[in-house]
Amino acid sequence: MFNDLSSLLFAQTRVAEEESGKLYDPVVGVVTDIKDEGKLCRLKVKIPSLPITDNSTWCNWISVGGSKDRGWFSIPQVDDEVLVMFEHGDFARPLIIGALWNGKDKAIDNNADGANARRKFKSSSGHTITFEDVEKFILIEDGGGIGSVKIDGKNNKIEFTAKQGDVAIQCKEDLTILAGEIAITAKGSLDLMGKSGGVNMSSAGALKVNGNMVALKGSAIDINPGGVPKAAKAEGTVAESPDPAKG
Repeated sequence: MFNDLSSLLFAQTRVAEEESGKLYDPVVGVVTDIKDEGKLCRLKVKIPSLPITDNSTWCNWISVGGSKDRGWFSIPQVDDEVLVMFEHGDFARPLIIGALWNGKDKAIDNNADGANARRKFKSSSGHTITFEDVEKFILIEDGGGIGSVKIDGKNNKIEFTAKQGDVAIQCKEDLTILAGEIAITAKGSLDLMGKSGGVNMSSAGALKVNGNMVALKGSAIDINPGGVPKAAKAEGTVAESPDPAKG
């Protein structure tokens, strides 16, 4: 309670003096430096709307799920536009709360149909992950157009595509493939090789070998020794793999 006008004016003056060097509103900044020698993933920015010609002090970047040894690691690039706030309004304690798209730096999608069905992440070199809710797929693509992996829940399939080069599947121990039916087609030659344990082929049904020319070579060749062997099979069943289309 103020008993006179002078006391009121004095109090207001004190508050104004204390608040004169503070800013509580968010401001737009432009990233100027991302090489933090402290390795804390901090950034420096310049703020065109403020009479500050030099870079800011190091700014902490607000990350998604950021904590000890976890979180989403992605920081802006130099010249990116960001939104900056100041802890308790203090210019010496800036926080970057997000990056901004603008007329120059376009978004990676435009939601043209208004369905808001896609979530995407794209790196500087073009590596892209797309989550599509209407078509029900997850797509991983490299920026060089080499290949992609698509988990297609709508059509109930998974596609591994190599648009260029080779595909190599390697594992230290056993590789097990379970499927209702398997078809292997090669435009050129098809080689099956077992370096130390040999190659075993068996079938509970008919086993057919067709070719314009079939050659059997070996130090010893046995035809039907001891009858028809029991077909070898991998452990488990195809039904044990969950159907992505059914959630």
